[in-house]
This record gives sequence, C-alpha cells and structure tokens, in this order.
Amino acid sequence: MTATAAIASSGNDIAACARGILAQQSRHIADNVPGVIADRGTRCVHNARVALRRTRCALKLFPAFVRNRACRDLRARLGRIQETLGRVRDYDVLLDALAGQCGRVAATANDAHAIETALRARRAQPLKELCAMFTAPAFRNTTGALAALARPDARRHGPGNVDAMVSRALDKALKRVCSWARTDDGGNVHAHLHLLRILVRRLRYVCEFFPAALSGRPGKAIALCTKLQDILGRHQDACTALGLLTAVADDLHGTPSALLVCGALIQLQRETIAAQHAAFGLFWPKFEKRMRRMRKTLAPMLDAS
Repeated sequence: MTATAAIASSGNDIAACARGILAQQSRHIADNVPGVIADRGTRCVHNARVALRRTRCALKLFPAFVRNRACRDLRARLGRIQETLGRVRDYDVLLDALAGQCGRVAATANDAHAIETALRARRAQPLKELCAMFTAPAFRNTTGALAALARPDARRHGPGNVDAMVSRALDKALKRVCSWARTDDGGNVHAHLHLLRILVRRLRYVCEFFPAALSGRPGKAIALCTKLQDILGRHQDACTALGLLTAVADDLHGTPSALLVCGALIQLQRETIAAQHAAFGLFWPKFEKRMRRMRKTLAPMLDAS
C-alpha cells in the first residue's frame, strides 16, 4: 500500500496520519460504490468491502486523535454495510470458482447452469439490500461524516508521536494473535479459525498503514500474514460455500441430476476444508514463533514511549 505508506511517513503527527488514511479509504469506497450498484462485476464488491474494513480498522486505531464518539458511531454504521457486502461477496467467491469446481466433479453444462442460476437468484436479495443502503440518505450522511473526520480541522487533540503509537498498536495486535491458541474454540473449530483470520487481518492492516515506522519488521509480518490469510481464506471460503450449496440444494429438487452435482460440490468443500486445516497446522507454528519474536523486539520501543 504505497499511498498509505506515504501518508503514514509524511510526518510525526498521529492526527494528520489518521486524516490521511481515512481520506484515502473514503475515496476507495466512493470509487467502487457505483460499480456495486450497477453490478459491474465482483471486483467492485471486493474493493468496496476491503476499503470498508480498512476504514473501520483506522477508526478503531485513531479515535483519541480525531473524534472518539464519531468514530464509534461510524464504525457501527459501516459495519452494517460491511456485513451485507460480505453476504454478496460470499456468493461472488463461489460463483467465480463454480466453473472450475463443476469441472472437477464432471458436471454437465446443464447441471452447472442450473446451480449457477439458483445461486444468482439467491444472491439477488442481499445485492438489492446493499443497493438500497448505498442509495439511501443515511449512506450520504455516513460518507459526509467520514469526510468531516478527514478534514484538517477534525483534530481534537494535540499531535502525538507516530512511532510510539504504532508500537503500542502493533504490540496489541501481536498479543491478540499470539494469545489466540490459548482461547477456547467452544467446540467450533471453523469459527475459531475465522476469529484468527480476523485478528491476523487487523495485524496486517496496522503494518500496512505504517510500513516505514518500524524498520523492516512490518514487511516481513505482512508477507507472513498474507500467507496465513490465504490459507485461512480458502478454509473460510469452503466453509461458506458448503453452507450456500446446502441451502441452494432446496432449489434443485426439480432437477435430480443437478442435485447430485450439488452434493458432489458439497463434498468437494469438505475436502478443501480438511486440506486447508492441515495446511494451517503445518504453517501456524512457524508463524506464531515469528510473531512472538517480533513482539519481543518491540519491548524496548514500548519502554521508551
């Protein structure tokens, strides 16, 4: 994220960094909303969702340096939009992979088309809800409030030291990731892994917001986080696809052959989940060791701040 790096490296004023990051992500949201409304492909949905996630992460990082109450309110409002974007994105991920997966289970063109049609029909409802959100006055108010936070006069506190703030934020994110293995999974391994994915994503965002603030460590952390996110992402995509295909099977009872293909696709998701779980088991010890080592190197900076 070169642009973000330039913003974060432009000065030692946390409020200025916060405004720069919020302004950048606000532009990314605005650039992709028209494409989502027009349903111009999956990329716009993906980009808008990522920009919303980064914005919410920044709002959580910087509330004391802009307007605390406004940050909490905006995070809640953007969170509702993000949830609906996620529902649309879940269908998009499966639809993008559907042709390849149907080929793996030797589905006929007619059966593949029947499953795709059923999935697109189910996708239509969350997309309709999302478009209603983006065209409502409440969304214009939300983007206006976000723009207000990004203005130079939005600061409510004096400048702070970026390096000290980033050290604390990075240590907090690392602590949560490293503590994940000691938390109870509540009997739901898939949900537990999804929680780790969220924690790793937050760690990655902090590193991407401030890649120059802590020498070469963030670059290494970003690469490791990306690899782990890829594994956990494939795991989560398969878990989500399994649920979507199980639900869409109810729409295929009139086409028995398509229903059989749907069952084969469900089994394929189970196999993917098992494979990615195994891949995670191999990679996690290396990742956790690197993160703990990175956290130790932060100790002198935290003591100094």
